[in-house]
Amino acid sequence: IIQADYSQAEAVVVAHLTGNQKMIKMFYDSFGLSKEEKKPYDIHILKAVELYKVPWEEVTSEQRSVGKTIRHARNYDAGPTVLANKLGCNLARAKSLIALDKQVDPLLDLWHVRVQEDLKRNRTLVNLLGRKHRFLDRWGDSLFRSAYSYVPQSTVGDLLNTALIRIYNAMPLLHFDLRILLQLHDAVYVMVEEGNVLETVKFLRSHMLIPLKYNNQEFMIDVDFKAGDSWGEGKDVDISWRTE
Repeated sequence: IIQADYSQAEAVVVAHLTGNQKMIKMFYDSFGLSKEEKKPYDIHILKAVELYKVPWEEVTSEQRSVGKTIRHARNYDAGPTVLANKLGCNLARAKSLIALDKQVDPLLDLWHVRVQEDLKRNRTLVNLLGRKHRFLDRWGDSLFRSAYSYVPQSTVGDLLNTALIRIYNAMPLLHFDLRILLQLHDAVYVMVEEGNVLETVKFLRSHMLIPLKYNNQEFMIDVDFKAGDSWGEGKDVDISWRTE
């Protein structure tokens, strides 16, 4: 069983939507590297460095975890209560972290404002693959949070669906049997004989790398792979694609 999943897919989309050049550069510089080679390009450590004002090499695992949690929460404007529950801290601490992150990453709030302005026109948003969605809920924070998540999440979902169609249509060209098992969030699972793992990984990657475009900037979301005899036993298929 091979798992092929888009690497930090929503974060890549949000980075481009907000224009966060630090994150965009990090994703660009790490694209196609093996997992071992990607270790210096950790967006959760980047967030911890911004929050705690400490050198990259001094970030602790706890600080990285806080950076990861607040990045997810802030992308879609989760409130301090949600953040406090996720971090296991008190409300005052959660509020101070949100206030601090608003200072170090004001681009998120500017993006949220742009989304609200788009909603004011006709309550409709369009994802990066052209899918439209009209928001008819009561005007307010609940509607806004749904709207913030729409473009990143639906873009990744549609990207995977597009990749699955490409994979399915190309399967007759393979000289071995490949079976699509399921898709889950931002991943597709297939089954092949053990001797065909490497060729399958190359096949999947070639059909999953699909260009996206925002503000005249084209980018792609990288793909990670695991393989194993069962769903729970998958191990990284760690390839440096730049040397392939």
